[in-house]
Amino acid sequence: MSSSTMALFGVLCVLSALTTTGYSLSCQLCVASDQNCTWVNVLCPTNYVCGMKLMKMTISGNSTDIVNRLCSPPDQCNISGSVTIPGGTVQVGTSCCYTSDCDPPMPILSNKADNSTNGITCRSCLTVNSNGCYDSNTIHCTGSETKCLLQTTKITGTSPVTVAMRGCATEDICSLGSQSFNSSSFTSTYNYICTSRSIRMYSLVSAPTLVFILLVKYVL
Repeated sequence: MSSSTMALFGVLCVLSALTTTGYSLSCQLCVASDQNCTWVNVLCPTNYVCGMKLMKMTISGNSTDIVNRLCSPPDQCNISGSVTIPGGTVQVGTSCCYTSDCDPPMPILSNKADNSTNGITCRSCLTVNSNGCYDSNTIHCTGSETKCLLQTTKITGTSPVTVAMRGCATEDICSLGSQSFNSSSFTSTYNYICTSRSIRMYSLVSAPTLVFILLVKYVL
């Protein structure tokens, strides 16, 4: 049996055991705008594993990395994809490990090399303090970004904020679904909703620079 086959077999055994026994892992939770997270240990929901999400955001010429350590459903592990939004892109990668207090490997980000249009046109907007995002602007999708994405972020706590964005996304991003993270100072909820085609346009003022600052301060 090859080493890669043995490793896959080991992961499947762990996941099988978690599903059978309903075991809860202890994992590290943190959010940082670099790769040095100051983490706290949390007890994850039953059948979740320890995960890491890495995002490289490039908006209006500004670029930053955001790292999350989190409890993750197994089906949200090892995802690599991208989103194109007004004025920039977001590359997303996830990874997981499967024992208490383990260290997930650094996720691999997708390389968006194909810039040829693929025939998909999506709404394109960024808004602050709104659950919706409607704009007269559209964006022509390229490469493997074949889905139209609506992503909303809601942060509660001492500095509450709600952000919504629309753009083009790869199918892997759509599989992230809904995610929630809790700490002693804030609660955050993220929803990723995708469609396969454009929708009729409306209008609302967008603020890409302000959104970039807020996302760097908290998390996408």
